[in-house]
Amino acid sequence: MSAPSSAVRASLLALQADRLLAAATARSAGAALAPGRVRELYLELTHRCGLACPVCDHPELARRGGGELSAAALVERLSGSRFLDLDLVALGGGEPALSEGLVPLATFFRKTWPRVRLVLLSHLADTELLLRRLGELRAAGAGPLALGGSLDGTEATHDRMRARAGAYRALVATARRVRAEHPETALSLTFTVTPENCGELSAARRLAVSEFGADFSAQLVLPFPGRPAVRWTPERLAVLEREVDLVLESLEAESGAFEALSAGREPARPELWRELIYWTRLRAYARAPARFLPDCSAGRLFAMVDPEGGVYLCPARKEVRLGSLAEDSFDALWTSSKAEAARRAASSDGCHCWVRCVAVSALDRLFAGGAR
Repeated sequence: MSAPSSAVRASLLALQADRLLAAATARSAGAALAPGRVRELYLELTHRCGLACPVCDHPELARRGGGELSAAALVERLSGSRFLDLDLVALGGGEPALSEGLVPLATFFRKTWPRVRLVLLSHLADTELLLRRLGELRAAGAGPLALGGSLDGTEATHDRMRARAGAYRALVATARRVRAEHPETALSLTFTVTPENCGELSAARRLAVSEFGADFSAQLVLPFPGRPAVRWTPERLAVLEREVDLVLESLEAESGAFEALSAGREPARPELWRELIYWTRLRAYARAPARFLPDCSAGRLFAMVDPEGGVYLCPARKEVRLGSLAEDSFDALWTSSKAEAARRAASSDGCHCWVRCVAVSALDRLFAGGAR
């Protein structure tokens, strides 16, 4: 009997991942999330960017103006919080390297939570600026950091998605310099999935892994208030599903998980199950958006702050603003009646998304046996 094809092996692994997810979900039924102890904070430092990506709301927000909250004010409002117990802080924007608050804020987080994982989310298109900031962060003792950026296709497609000729080549130059000058900095690249570029998803993953030595993921483009929803035609959905199948086949081949399971062994990479579920649900969400997981960390274990100091449950719900750090402390906003109402809404089946930061943390908690 011939060995199963890579597509069949990947499909069988995805089915096993689904069974494990169902079992983990059943075990966690009725388990309450510990309220309020925020483990992950996404902090947008600025709307300024230098690019005009059509999938991003920051260029429009930058044109509208509005004062960015200073690093000193943010530190004052976050210091001494009873509800921040941070494992991860993502510093983004816009382009965070344009913010003079980047270094003092990163240093504050490193000193206050010494074991926190700091991630700098950059467009990677301004090599010299980013390398200068990485040097300043190293000198300030804020490291080590991880670096995240976007790769939205092969060269022509990436340039079109970033609305700048040469954006891809700038990314290549930045990645090479970071590897050479900051080898301790891990690089990850995220593909923003739209109907226009979805046909290059698997090609982008090959580039990320082979050319950049980076971790790779993808996320469906987020809707923003006042912007029409993304429309997927049946033809483009079929393209996306085919591309996700190719990604699943690559994950299976690289992991050797099918051979391990066939031999009665657990795969060496337990996070493989999380990735298989994430990718299969990504394509399912594009076709029929729905809530896939009972547990959502938004407003409980996850919080977001915008450049003006606005506090939100998550990046997928920017229409729900709890208040501003320009006017009150984080703890006061986090325990307000408005925050409690927003958390109840986020726990309902009517609230759903497939945002990677929220989905992955929920999957990790499920497979680890529940929330902390």
